Amino acid sequence: MHLRGHLNVIGVLAFSARGVIACGFGAPGENGLASRGTDASTDGASFGRELPPPSPDGAIASDSDASGHDGATGGRDAGYEAMTDASDAGGAPNLHPQGTFENGTCDPWGSFQGSVHASDVGHSGGGSCEVCTLPTTVDRFTADDNGAPGPSVAGATYHAEGWARTSPGKAPPGLVDLNLRNVTPEPIEQTRSAQSLVNDVWQRFETTLAVTKPNGRIGVYISGEHRPNACFLIDDVVLSRVQ
Repeated sequence: MHLRGHLNVIGVLAFSARGVIACGFGAPGENGLASRGTDASTDGASFGRELPPPSPDGAIASDSDASGHDGATGGRDAGYEAMTDASDAGGAPNLHPQGTFENGTCDPWGSFQGSVHASDVGHSGGGSCEVCTLPTTVDRFTADDNGAPGPSVAGATYHAEGWARTSPGKAPPGLVDLNLRNVTPEPIEQTRSAQSLVNDVWQRFETTLAVTKPNGRIGVYISGEHRPNACFLIDDVVLSRVQ
């Protein structure tokens, strides 16, 4: 009798231990953006897909149409969907005050060696910002948010993404990239996405920056390589603090 009782207790304890182990570990990436790693070649698991090989600064560009569908396969872009879901679920908030251009203006975005104009061709919604080169442009032209997101936090890690495509009826630029920087006394801290040619399918650019210097101002700019009469569109710029 006593022996059977001991065996029953041992069985209950073993079952309970299995339950604790089963409940104590979640699937990789189930916390959305909060589970992102620092290695861009592997942290695609947190978005539900494997990312392309990183550029030297660990950033990517990917093709997608205006609804977030992959332009090559027609499948849903899991990175875009996961980021949207994470935001809806109370994940890392978007710190950018003017990344959707739904108010009919590009302000406070400006341009270096170019010009910016509001456009009604949006990646989502009904607005975007058109960036055009000038006859005097010599290499690259930009859309620059002029530090609109505000002061940075030393020790924090920020992730920026934005979408770009050619402007209808306009010449395409050369290589396009997205840059995330912490503006401080020189030298500033900055990372750049992978560079890519754009076409009439919306393409996502992204990069991550670990801020180490205090008293900076975080900001995004998107640049295109000069071609005569070239213009491109940008939309849905998102800046998140991920660490």
